[in-house]
Amino acid sequence: MNDQAAKLRQRMVQAIDQSRNETGARSYLSLARTVAIVSGKGGVGKTNISVNFALELARNHKKVMLIDMDVGMGNIHIILGQQPKFSLKDYLLGEAFIEETINSYNAHLDYIAGGSGLDDIMEWTNDTVRRLMSVFEDMQKTYDYIIFDMGAGATKRTIELIGAVDDVIVVATPEPTSITDAYSMMKYIVMNDPTKPLHIITNRVQNNKQMQQVSHRLQYAMKNFLKKETTILGNLQEDPFITEAVIAQKPFTELKPNATISKQLTQITQTFMGNPFERVEEPNHFIRKLKGFFMKGSR
Repeated sequence: MNDQAAKLRQRMVQAIDQSRNETGARSYLSLARTVAIVSGKGGVGKTNISVNFALELARNHKKVMLIDMDVGMGNIHIILGQQPKFSLKDYLLGEAFIEETINSYNAHLDYIAGGSGLDDIMEWTNDTVRRLMSVFEDMQKTYDYIIFDMGAGATKRTIELIGAVDDVIVVATPEPTSITDAYSMMKYIVMNDPTKPLHIITNRVQNNKQMQQVSHRLQYAMKNFLKKETTILGNLQEDPFITEAVIAQKPFTELKPNATISKQLTQITQTFMGNPFERVEEPNHFIRKLKGFFMKGSR
């Protein structure tokens, strides 16, 4: 088993190094920018946005890892139209090596599915935590971006991961419950880390009035009540063809790249990439923070 794992890891590293040589990506010594995409409630289109956002980063010749953190109930593989043999759930249960869970969608985008059919609540043991830390540490050295598609809502473990990443993107819709839950999520994040960069995407917008009611309302509330500046990345209009894309199991930016919503997603990605990004902590702060959170909780 150890020989098999070593061979799988070697093939993965060789493939990534080859991709970097071909695309002229950033230095191997710099670490990936880690991003958590969250929502206060389910059903707001977060996973669809995560998948297409990761694809847009890949189209800009960035090496991207997309990880479905909705373990046991994940569906990024469905939107990508693939059926991976192993998932993050399998790795956490000790039924697969991490290298076996990594799937290549194209030359620049890899992903790990969350898995489906979770029968019991996943127990985050000390051993599970240590194995995840090792995995994330390796990934930071081999990718430009690591995108975590978080499950809806907040749990102790998701909050700890969110607390460690470089950036958090919050997805909301014009529904009052979505706005309220998005604000609650952002408030909780800021209370735990006032310096955490927060970005807002409004999905399923019908018109400019709704855009103002959601994005700017959230931005105003954060600034007025929590003294926290946030970035509005953009808005995605309501489009019936999104359902068509999901049924076709095809990312909407690939199915209809010239659609208005696809162009809006492209602009959102460009806005995010254009935001100044400078690590204010030591390069390994993501792993250090994550270890601190998990180890504290396991005592």
